[in-house]
Amino acid sequence: MAMVSVIVPNYNHAKFLRQRLDSVYRQTFTDFEVILLDDCSTDESRTILEEYRNNAKTAHVVLNEQNTRSPFAQWKKGISLARGKYIWIAESDDFCDLNYLEVVVAELEKGNDLVYSRTVRVDEAGVPLTANQYRWYEDISATRWLGNFENDGKTEARDVLFRKCVINNASAVVFRNEKRIQEYLNVVHGMFYSGDWLFWIQYVLESKRIAYTTATSNYFRTHPGVTRLQTPVKRNPEMMKIFNFVATHELSEGKRKELAEYYFKTHFFKGQKREVVRNGVLASRMIFSSRYFFGPWWRYYFG
Repeated sequence: MAMVSVIVPNYNHAKFLRQRLDSVYRQTFTDFEVILLDDCSTDESRTILEEYRNNAKTAHVVLNEQNTRSPFAQWKKGISLARGKYIWIAESDDFCDLNYLEVVVAELEKGNDLVYSRTVRVDEAGVPLTANQYRWYEDISATRWLGNFENDGKTEARDVLFRKCVINNASAVVFRNEKRIQEYLNVVHGMFYSGDWLFWIQYVLESKRIAYTTATSNYFRTHPGVTRLQTPVKRNPEMMKIFNFVATHELSEGKRKELAEYYFKTHFFKGQKREVVRNGVLASRMIFSSRYFFGPWWRYYFG
């Protein structure tokens, strides 16, 4: 059995695919299998994937005949085929250092259930962006992600992941392969923009230890096709689903009003105050979703 099952879910990333795959197959750590998935791409992706079919590390090549329109359907398919002790979802438009698995597996073998690495945001050509790489984390901590750390799973979920998806790129994560994963994927089925956040919350809540390392890097590519750049208002229903999960968990007790304020300020697309119809619809959905949103909504529009 392979130590790590590397799942590469691809859709129309031909221009990035060889760099992604070369950064996987050339890892200094060699005890891994690769599961290549394509969700009915219309570019040259399948031709490129076929180049790797006969590689000794390739366990499966699965080419969909119909697009699933769901990244998590692909995750689920890949994980169902995985034989490894650990899972790595290596997104097809990202890449990583060649010592990535060597570093991360060593941390997992210390008893951690999930380990994620420093992520460097890069442009379409793979060049690191000059903007502050850690700005996403700053309202949580200005220094925490500058060095290595470990934490209890429930503590990490309650104090950090309940507020923000600090594990902001799936390619940066390797986690223990357990049956419970399929249950989490069922919960995020149908989500498109933010399902990974809800997946990590569930996984970390049921984990004993998690770790973060700066000893290797994942490279998170920014380009026009990335999901996070799509229409912000479309993410609102998923934000409500995540908040409802968090607000009904026992660990959020005493923090739910504070979390509602934070979600409203940080995660929801609110539109202009003059957009009465859109804002009224949003307000109705939010208040129906959770009574904790009534206060933030009222203060924003009428305060």
